[in-house]
Amino acid sequence: IYNYDTYIPSTDQPIKLAVYGVINPNVDPANPVTDNIKVSTGPQGSLYYYDDNSAAGTLTVLTPPGWVPFTNCTSSSLSSRLEGDYTFNITPSINIPKTSSQGALLVDFPSQFVVPNKDLTCTTTNIAYSLSLSCTIFRNRVTITGQPKDYVGNLVFTVAGVDNPIDEVSTDFLFVRTYDGINKKVVQRSFKNLDPFTFSFTYPGPLIIVNDEEDIYVNRGTQTQDIYVSLDYPSQLNLTLKPTSSGLTILPYTLQIYVGDLTTTFRVSVPMNIPDGLYTITWATIGDTIPPLYTPVRKTQVHVTKLTGLPIYMDPFNTIPFGGWSLPFVLRLDNGPDIGLTVIVNFQTTYNGLALSSRRVEFNAGEVSKNFSVNSSTNITGAFVTGGNIILSLDGVNKDIYTLPTTSVPFTTSSNDTTKPEIINVLKLNTTKTTASIFIKVSEPCLIYYMNALSGTETPTFQEVKSRGPPKLNTTRSMYGNALVDANFKVTLNLTKLVAQTEYSLFLYLEDRGYITNSFIYNFTTSDRSAAADFSLRFLQSTLTPVERKIAREAVAFVLALQADQVVEKKYNIQTSNTRLLQDITALTRATTVLSLQIVENPYSDVYPSPRQVALILNNRTSQLSARLSTLDTSIQVTAADFVAYKPSFPNSPYINDVGNNWVEIAGQLDNYGWMFSVAGLGSLNHL
Repeated sequence: IYNYDTYIPSTDQPIKLAVYGVINPNVDPANPVTDNIKVSTGPQGSLYYYDDNSAAGTLTVLTPPGWVPFTNCTSSSLSSRLEGDYTFNITPSINIPKTSSQGALLVDFPSQFVVPNKDLTCTTTNIAYSLSLSCTIFRNRVTITGQPKDYVGNLVFTVAGVDNPIDEVSTDFLFVRTYDGINKKVVQRSFKNLDPFTFSFTYPGPLIIVNDEEDIYVNRGTQTQDIYVSLDYPSQLNLTLKPTSSGLTILPYTLQIYVGDLTTTFRVSVPMNIPDGLYTITWATIGDTIPPLYTPVRKTQVHVTKLTGLPIYMDPFNTIPFGGWSLPFVLRLDNGPDIGLTVIVNFQTTYNGLALSSRRVEFNAGEVSKNFSVNSSTNITGAFVTGGNIILSLDGVNKDIYTLPTTSVPFTTSSNDTTKPEIINVLKLNTTKTTASIFIKVSEPCLIYYMNALSGTETPTFQEVKSRGPPKLNTTRSMYGNALVDANFKVTLNLTKLVAQTEYSLFLYLEDRGYITNSFIYNFTTSDRSAAADFSLRFLQSTLTPVERKIAREAVAFVLALQADQVVEKKYNIQTSNTRLLQDITALTRATTVLSLQIVENPYSDVYPSPRQVALILNNRTSQLSARLSTLDTSIQVTAADFVAYKPSFPNSPYINDVGNNWVEIAGQLDNYGWMFSVAGLGSLNHL
């Protein structure tokens, strides 16, 4: 036994150990006393002892218990993470002692159950046994008392409010025992070969998973980086997760999951004065249906440590050119502070022509990266220094747990920087429908400012990009950012919140240590949208009203976690393939209606499979869909086909049909279903 704090020997505070789950030995009934139990103390892993007691006590082993017939065991719920009421039917042939004689019923739940130690509710329909039972659980053993007199014979009793297993599992065996507390003897018990009662549990609905169901580790005085909460499939509901934990700060206090979301994040922040040890986060799901659609969120274990000397990382200082600057000197943390950390920055002495951008670098709660720089002026009297040192020290609430790799950072200077920074290579590493990773290699350390916008956007000025907007037009979907390129001359930009199958222009401005700039434009296209999907549902009624059709579309959208406008009724029967869908079925034996639908992809999301695959998910969610559509024919499997894209054309050129003072009417004809768009542009202004 180890991992405990220092113990000072004291007769007033003896060490008390409770060891559970030990199987008592088999002994000769003629000599039921065991050998002595030995107890010793000493350094871990050593063969030498500080103290040793070779005769700490013996155990007198009683004869094994007899068999209590265990006829039946049922549960009110076989859903993981919910509570169940367990009913037992036993027939003891030897008296169960009354409570005043320390008699009891014992029920042992297998290790797959993780039931907290608490009071439970126990009842029996056998009034001859008891009118009121008391019931507690400790280390998965339920102790039931309250019988006023000895009892023998058939007994049915229920243990209510037992926490079912956390995971989808098949359990080991449950055991029932009758107990004589005065003699510390199990009188009768069930056996797994004679009473093989086990249960198989399944999740009641989709899972919401916190941190991949792994424990969280955080040092006191710090805040974790983002911890992910994820779903196996995009959310069908707008949900709120409310975490609670004694002593820990959970940020944000409530987590929002909206329809279509696959992930959200939170952080755990731990004050400096909290004791180290194991903490638990309990989750409540708000906004679920009744009965709940989602499986309750598993409790999250948080291990709080009390380490000191957490590192602050820094790279070598860039050379400072005369009249230029150092570029940002970055300080990084693995985990940001719980409240705040300050790095105090000073020159070792006064350096002619040099100035610090800041003398206090503030890490606010949770921040993991901050920077400062050194600027060089050309307006100096006397010689320009060749180098020096910057002195660093720590301050702030959480300063005691962090450490600097050095308190003195050397720097050097150089003559004017007159070389323009150049783009050596730009490469699209990866694109999805809504993201892109762009690799950039440059000729020297510099700061890259960028704006990503729809292709065709007017080239922005350097000042607009550096100041992060605002853009000239909000319709360009302009997004701004910057990235530091260090001594390896390489950086990767990760662009998000893009639109599928869309052309973009990435406007790059490079600024080096001499304030010299250069620009570059890189064009790329996001991944294509998936084709829409055609599928059908059959209903056991002769017609569907417009309201019923709308309800059907909304039900499909809900079950598939889609936005309502992504499920539309098919308006046109465009024959582009020989795929047979449900409407091809003609041999119907009863009055039915076929509703032809389409699923359209959301171009702003990357979390769904293709619309055809999404439609096929309905086959696994028939019960959900039929609960909302009572006349749905559940005997028919949903089949789906990709919509085959086509390009309508004009048999004849469109023409101006009519003109007014401030309008024009364009007429035209298409050879297939589609839309015709027209734009009127301002022409010559000579008439003004």
